[in-house]
Amino acid sequence: MNKQIGLNSAKKILWAILIFGFVIISFLGIQWVTYARPPLQEAIELLESDGLVTVTHEPWLTFIPAESELKTGFIFYPGGRIDPRGYASLMHAIASEGYLVVVPKMPINMAVFNPNIADEIIDHHPEINHWVIAGHSVGGVMAAQYSYENREHIEGLMIWASYPAGNSDLSDADIPVVSIYGSLDPKVNDSSVVERKVLLPEDTQYVRIEGGGHHQFGCKVEKLVRWKNYIRSKFRCNLGLQSGMLDDLLIHYWRKTWNPMGQVPLPSEMFQDSSITTTGLSHNPSG
Repeated sequence: MNKQIGLNSAKKILWAILIFGFVIISFLGIQWVTYARPPLQEAIELLESDGLVTVTHEPWLTFIPAESELKTGFIFYPGGRIDPRGYASLMHAIASEGYLVVVPKMPINMAVFNPNIADEIIDHHPEINHWVIAGHSVGGVMAAQYSYENREHIEGLMIWASYPAGNSDLSDADIPVVSIYGSLDPKVNDSSVVERKVLLPEDTQYVRIEGGGHHQFGCKVEKLVRWKNYIRSKFRCNLGLQSGMLDDLLIHYWRKTWNPMGQVPLPSEMFQDSSITTTGLSHNPSG
């Protein structure tokens, strides 16, 4: 009898341990899947409306120029596991030029799970006549895919630290395209860009930011275990906000994307600081 009672008690303890372990693993799994790099304070400060831009948060993070007749809209797909608010400094800068900017939040912070959300955004803004779409990292992949599948809606594409997937052949697309990536990006680099240039129009403009990495298109916190990257990302964010160099670079190519006939001269003084230099590349980035 005592032996049977002891066996039953052992089974209960074992079941309790298994259930507890399952709960802990499930909790950690949900935390990992839903994790998004939070924005730095510099980005948070630009989430408030000011004299140039009105910021709204529903149904999507939207930046509306205060004094402008809206005709052109800019849809931006965030990178994977990145809080959309982390791009506030760049989106605010683009909106201040007179363009509607919309940054949708993606399911579990991955654009791959809702690549067609641009349909909802376009329908929500019938006052906009021209649409450009852009994205960072996996968001850029999905922006390219949306451009491929919806050529009647999209008039320009910008991909940051990214490239199209094999099923999104835009080589015959009659839209301006700009690809911007950092020289220190281990994945989106000269080699990988060259491999996939056949998927983009021949007149695509390639821009390599010297000293730039994969996660520096925005102001967000990196994982604490990667504290060196966190410091570098924070520095890049600060540099962009204080000097306007990175913002000016992206706005320049944003202008050329949606209005390629209005070639805007790129100020050479913008890149006198060696920490942010660019190399304008032809269709063959290896050249």
